[in-house]
Amino acid sequence: MARPQKEGVDYFPLDVTMDTNVQLLEAQFGVKAFAVFVKLLQYIYGSHGYYGEWSEDIGMLFSRSIGEDRTLVSDIVQAAIRRGLFDASMFKKHHILTSRGIQKRYFEMTKRRQGLEIKKEYLLIHGVLKKVNANNNGVNVNNNSKNARNNTQSKVNKIKVNNNKSAYADAADADTQKREILIDALAEADTQSVMALVNDQEGEP
Repeated sequence: MARPQKEGVDYFPLDVTMDTNVQLLEAQFGVKAFAVFVKLLQYIYGSHGYYGEWSEDIGMLFSRSIGEDRTLVSDIVQAAIRRGLFDASMFKKHHILTSRGIQKRYFEMTKRRQGLEIKKEYLLIHGVLKKVNANNNGVNVNNNSKNARNNTQSKVNKIKVNNNKSAYADAADADTQKREILIDALAEADTQSVMALVNDQEGEP
């Protein structure tokens, strides 16, 4: 059974100087806001890579996993959405956490990865599908090369079969000629026997 295609990544870049909105988030909730925000980025990049699903249940499990109060985590998430750290329209429509920056970094990190499955409705940046399709075409090229090898092998096998058929046909023709010669010889022998018998009968009184 084939291993499922990995979506997330094992690491992501973190700026030394954080965005002003991150600083405002920290100013509002304290240093815990920074820690929660980084943990959210780890969750997003580690799951689907360019987005992370978010619901009340997911928020509850996330809060428990990092050992923080779920109300605080929920408030930080909502504040991050209001400040544009996560896209508000995507959260409202699809219940996901993502942003242009997250997607840009993710697709830059996975630009050499083939076989990515992208949900078009989740995209916030342009040109991603074209790049993904270009990578997937690389797979198709490899497949075409494989098909070309298979076609070549098929032609070789076909030639061998045709050659074998020709050999069988030649052998059959040779056998036919032998049989015709044998029949002619037998016919000639029978004719001679009959003529001898007639001559003998004509010589009798």
